[in-house]
Amino acid sequence: MKSSKHMSNVKAKKDNLALPGASQTAAQEKSSSTYGLHPMLSSAEISTETRIPRSLILSIDRVVNSDAMFLSFLAEKSLTFSLALDLQFIRRMSHDKKALNCITMHHTSASYKLRFGVSKIIKENVVEDFKKGKFSLNIDNSTSNSNEKVVTVLANYLKSEKIVTEHLQSFSVDCANSASLFMGFVSLIDENAIPFIICYLCYWTCVAS
Repeated sequence: MKSSKHMSNVKAKKDNLALPGASQTAAQEKSSSTYGLHPMLSSAEISTETRIPRSLILSIDRVVNSDAMFLSFLAEKSLTFSLALDLQFIRRMSHDKKALNCITMHHTSASYKLRFGVSKIIKENVVEDFKKGKFSLNIDNSTSNSNEKVVTVLANYLKSEKIVTEHLQSFSVDCANSASLFMGFVSLIDENAIPFIICYLCYWTCVAS
């Protein structure tokens, strides 16, 4: 026959719960008691898996992989291999990886940004280079697909011990004769305050179909 003291202990064991976290993991704990693990850790799982460290890739292998990606891009887009010398562009772009990942460029937006944004800055820089030495302006007269006479002015000058060619400006004319080309050229000189005295003019024509 069980004593009254024993029955009291059995009743107390049934009425009282074990403290949360005393004998269960955080993933197994379902009690709503305020004791035990912090609520923010109640859903955490204790991982017993052994993580194998990733093998390191040698620096020379990473360089070779970058070379292969760059050359594959040139071949896929049928670009000239002379662009392989302009690796400084890639290095500058990779400095800000966060901004590089956010860049989006479509055909329409690229044309708009180039015409009303970048071209203005390029033109100003070219005019500034004109003031540092002699240069030549080459006028190319062509016909567009809409039968419009378009005059393109290209500039050749010496920069960083290299002869560079830059597009300065394009304008349309009603008739591509010597008078209209000369007036357009003079207007270009006055508009950009180009020192005419050191300018050498070279002119030729070509018709584009």
